[in-house]
Amino acid sequence: AITWSTRQNTRWGSCSVDTGRIRISDRLAGFPEWVIDYVIVHELAHLGESGHNSSFWALVNRYPLAERARGYLMARADVGD
Repeated sequence: AITWSTRQNTRWGSCSVDTGRIRISDRLAGFPEWVIDYVIVHELAHLGESGHNSSFWALVNRYPLAERARGYLMARADVGD
């Protein structure tokens, strides 16, 4: 399940690998759909790779707008991924 969260203040999203639940920060509301899609792709990739290793980034980077979305997020926040 993917749900909006009001408690994601230091990150854009989170993934609970045990349950498959993904929470997306409500701070993303109003952002372009392709940016929100990127955050979802990022969190889904954690279901296959728990860390941010090269295999993880290979999965995430299959999203065609990954680099653009990362830049968009970096320009608009002081939080990590």
